[in-house]
Amino acid sequence: MKDRFTRGFIAGIIAGIAPFIINFGAQMLNLSTLVWSDFMGLFLLGNKPEGVLPMVFAVISQFILVGLMGVLFAFLITLFSSENYLLKSWLFGITIWFSAYFLTFLFRLPGIKEIPIKTAITHAIGSSLWGITIGLILNWLDDRLKT
Repeated sequence: MKDRFTRGFIAGIIAGIAPFIINFGAQMLNLSTLVWSDFMGLFLLGNKPEGVLPMVFAVISQFILVGLMGVLFAFLITLFSSENYLLKSWLFGITIWFSAYFLTFLFRLPGIKEIPIKTAITHAIGSSLWGITIGLILNWLDDRLKT
Protein backbone atom coordinates (compact mmCIF):
# COMPACT_ATOMS: atom_id res chain seq x y z
CA MET A 1 0.00 0.00 0.00
CA LYS A 2 1.90 3.00 -1.23
CA ASP A 3 -0.96 5.45 -0.77
CA ARG A 4 -0.69 7.36 2.53
CA PHE A 5 -4.41 8.20 2.45
CA THR A 6 -5.38 4.53 2.27
CA ARG A 7 -2.86 3.51 4.94
CA GLY A 8 -4.24 6.18 7.26
CA PHE A 9 -7.85 5.20 6.61
CA ILE A 10 -7.19 1.52 7.22
CA ALA A 11 -5.07 2.24 10.31
CA GLY A 12 -7.83 4.46 11.72
CA ILE A 13 -10.50 1.81 11.24
CA ILE A 14 -8.39 -1.02 12.67
CA ALA A 15 -7.38 1.16 15.63
CA GLY A 16 -11.08 1.84 16.25
CA ILE A 17 -11.91 -1.81 16.98
CA ALA A 18 -10.46 -2.03 20.52
CA PRO A 19 -12.06 1.23 21.74
CA PHE A 20 -15.35 0.09 20.22
CA ILE A 21 -15.19 -3.08 22.32
CA ILE A 22 -14.14 -1.13 25.42
CA ASN A 23 -16.99 1.38 24.94
CA PHE A 24 -19.73 -1.22 24.64
CA GLY A 25 -18.16 -3.43 27.31
CA ALA A 26 -18.01 -0.51 29.74
CA GLN A 27 -21.63 0.33 29.00
CA MET A 28 -22.68 -3.27 29.66
CA LEU A 29 -20.77 -3.24 32.96
CA ASN A 30 -22.36 0.11 33.89
CA LEU A 31 -18.97 1.86 33.73
CA SER A 32 -20.18 4.24 31.04
CA THR A 33 -23.46 5.89 30.11
CA LEU A 34 -22.55 6.76 26.50
CA VAL A 35 -20.68 5.03 23.71
CA TRP A 36 -19.02 6.73 20.74
CA SER A 37 -21.84 5.68 18.44
CA ASP A 38 -24.23 7.64 20.69
CA PHE A 39 -22.29 10.78 19.76
CA MET A 40 -22.53 9.84 16.09
CA GLY A 41 -26.29 9.35 16.44
CA LEU A 42 -26.62 12.74 18.11
CA PHE A 43 -24.51 14.47 15.46
CA LEU A 44 -26.14 12.77 12.47
CA LEU A 45 -29.66 11.85 13.59
CA GLY A 46 -30.35 14.31 16.39
CA ASN A 47 -30.80 11.60 19.00
CA LYS A 48 -29.12 8.52 20.42
CA PRO A 49 -29.53 5.57 18.08
CA GLU A 50 -32.33 3.27 19.19
CA GLY A 51 -33.14 0.17 17.22
CA VAL A 52 -31.05 -1.92 14.89
CA LEU A 53 -30.92 0.29 11.78
CA PRO A 54 -30.01 3.55 13.58
CA MET A 55 -27.39 1.72 15.66
CA VAL A 56 -25.83 0.06 12.59
CA PHE A 57 -25.82 3.44 10.82
CA ALA A 58 -24.16 5.13 13.82
CA VAL A 59 -21.53 2.40 14.22
CA ILE A 60 -20.64 2.43 10.50
CA SER A 61 -20.46 6.23 10.65
CA GLN A 62 -18.23 5.98 13.70
CA PHE A 63 -15.79 3.71 11.87
CA ILE A 64 -15.79 5.99 8.83
CA LEU A 65 -14.99 8.92 11.12
CA VAL A 66 -12.10 7.13 12.85
CA GLY A 67 -10.86 6.12 9.40
CA LEU A 68 -10.92 9.77 8.31
CA MET A 69 -9.15 10.77 11.54
CA GLY A 70 -6.56 8.16 10.61
CA VAL A 71 -6.07 9.87 7.25
CA LEU A 72 -5.62 13.21 9.00
CA PHE A 73 -3.06 11.71 11.38
CA ALA A 74 -1.24 9.95 8.56
CA PHE A 75 -0.63 13.28 6.84
CA LEU A 76 -0.01 15.32 9.99
CA ILE A 77 2.66 12.95 11.25
CA THR A 78 4.74 13.63 8.13
CA LEU A 79 5.17 17.21 9.33
CA PHE A 80 7.09 16.05 12.41
CA SER A 81 10.01 13.75 13.11
CA SER A 82 9.26 10.08 13.67
CA GLU A 83 10.76 10.25 17.15
CA ASN A 84 8.22 9.67 19.92
CA TYR A 85 5.53 8.76 17.38
CA LEU A 86 3.53 7.00 20.10
CA LEU A 87 3.41 10.17 22.19
CA LYS A 88 2.28 12.10 19.11
CA SER A 89 -0.37 9.54 18.22
CA TRP A 90 -1.62 9.39 21.83
CA LEU A 91 -1.91 13.19 21.94
CA PHE A 92 -3.78 13.11 18.62
CA GLY A 93 -6.25 10.57 20.05
CA ILE A 94 -6.78 12.68 23.16
CA THR A 95 -7.24 15.79 21.00
CA ILE A 96 -10.01 14.01 19.08
CA TRP A 97 -11.68 13.15 22.39
CA PHE A 98 -11.44 16.74 23.67
CA SER A 99 -12.76 18.02 20.34
CA ALA A 100 -15.75 15.67 20.37
CA TYR A 101 -16.66 16.73 23.90
CA PHE A 102 -16.13 20.40 23.05
CA LEU A 103 -18.38 20.19 19.99
CA THR A 104 -21.03 18.33 21.98
CA PHE A 105 -21.23 21.12 24.52
CA LEU A 106 -20.73 23.94 22.01
CA PHE A 107 -23.70 22.83 19.93
CA ARG A 108 -25.70 21.74 22.99
CA LEU A 109 -26.60 18.42 21.50
CA PRO A 110 -29.84 16.99 22.83
CA GLY A 111 -29.43 13.97 25.05
CA ILE A 112 -26.16 15.12 26.60
CA LYS A 113 -26.50 17.66 29.37
CA GLU A 114 -23.61 16.42 31.42
CA ILE A 115 -21.26 13.49 31.14
CA PRO A 116 -20.58 11.45 34.29
CA ILE A 117 -16.94 11.05 35.30
CA LYS A 118 -17.07 7.28 34.73
CA THR A 119 -18.06 7.89 31.11
CA ALA A 120 -15.41 10.57 30.60
CA ILE A 121 -12.73 8.24 32.00
CA THR A 122 -13.89 5.37 29.78
CA HIS A 123 -13.79 7.65 26.72
CA ALA A 124 -10.35 8.96 27.69
CA ILE A 125 -9.08 5.37 27.91
CA GLY A 126 -10.67 4.50 24.56
CA SER A 127 -9.26 7.60 22.88
CA SER A 128 -5.83 6.92 24.34
CA LEU A 129 -5.96 3.35 23.10
CA TRP A 130 -7.09 4.50 19.65
CA GLY A 131 -4.28 7.06 19.46
CA ILE A 132 -1.55 4.65 20.51
CA THR A 133 -2.90 1.90 18.26
CA ILE A 134 -3.07 4.14 15.19
CA GLY A 135 0.54 5.14 15.80
CA LEU A 136 1.60 1.50 16.02
CA ILE A 137 -0.37 0.41 12.95
CA LEU A 138 0.68 3.35 10.79
CA ASN A 139 4.32 2.91 11.81
CA TRP A 140 4.09 -0.81 10.95
CA LEU A 141 2.49 -0.06 7.56
CA ASP A 142 5.11 2.62 6.82
CA ASP A 143 7.93 0.23 7.78
CA ARG A 144 6.53 -2.44 5.44
CA LEU A 145 6.61 0.11 2.63
CA LYS A 146 10.31 0.80 3.24
CA THR A 147 11.31 -2.87 2.99
